[in-house]
Amino acid sequence: MKRIYGTAMLAALFALAAAAQDADMQKKMADADMQKKMAEDLNAEITNMRVKVIGMVGGVMSNVKNAPYQADQITETTQTLGDGTRIHNEHQVTLYRDSQGRVRRELPEEVSIMDPNSGVSYTLNTKSMTARKMQVSVSVNSGNSDAGVFAFQTLTVTGASTMAGGGRGGDDVRMAFTKTVVDGAEAATQNKESLGTQTMEGVSAKGERQTRTVEAGAIGNDRPIQIVSEHWYSPDLQMDVMTRHSDPRTGEEITRLININRAEPDPSLFQVPAGYQIVEGPGAKGGRGGRGQ
Repeated sequence: MKRIYGTAMLAALFALAAAAQDADMQKKMADADMQKKMAEDLNAEITNMRVKVIGMVGGVMSNVKNAPYQADQITETTQTLGDGTRIHNEHQVTLYRDSQGRVRRELPEEVSIMDPNSGVSYTLNTKSMTARKMQVSVSVNSGNSDAGVFAFQTLTVTGASTMAGGGRGGDDVRMAFTKTVVDGAEAATQNKESLGTQTMEGVSAKGERQTRTVEAGAIGNDRPIQIVSEHWYSPDLQMDVMTRHSDPRTGEEITRLININRAEPDPSLFQVPAGYQIVEGPGAKGGRGGRGQ
């Protein structure tokens, strides 16, 4: 009887150990799922920030002086699904750049001001009347890789995690916001052609079309894929006034400037308005904006 009782006790202990092990395994899996979800959320935040920065490349980070302008930038994206469904979206932002190279971007509820000379930017929330101050710097790198010749710029933003809605204030976030692979990518061949010169919205622009062909079988495709990029560059503005990118896998995106005005913008557009609270991080003491900022 004692032997049977001892065996039963051992079996119970083994069962408890197995249950504890199972519970521990489930907890680890739950923790892993949570970490994965947090990583996905963080990636989404950084992606959203990167999209904003890409939209600013035309003027903000170029540090172009003595080429003032005001314009509306319209970005249209069109995608046709396999069943024929057409998805079309349009986004508009008003841009200003003064002779000092400072840039202002206006959306209905948010305004961005960037001064590449001092490396400072402000994001103004027009509802809460707050101005998020950030330190911004850019480094340019180029070289060779297995994919071919590349060039990219890395943006470092101090306080970016706070702007994106999470994290600790004052953190440095580094991300590549432009990258160009000249050759070798996806076993593709590339062809460039000049499109001549045209006048667009009152400014002269030089056009170039790049056609990249992903050869059949390079990514599992049963036939060649053609990716077409078109750029119209204005030497006077030192930026693109129109770009078009067409890829059968993702659709077409067109970005263009309209209502271009070459006059010098009002200097007050590049200052934090009076009455705005300047915030540098969750623990930072805010100040009031004014014309002297």
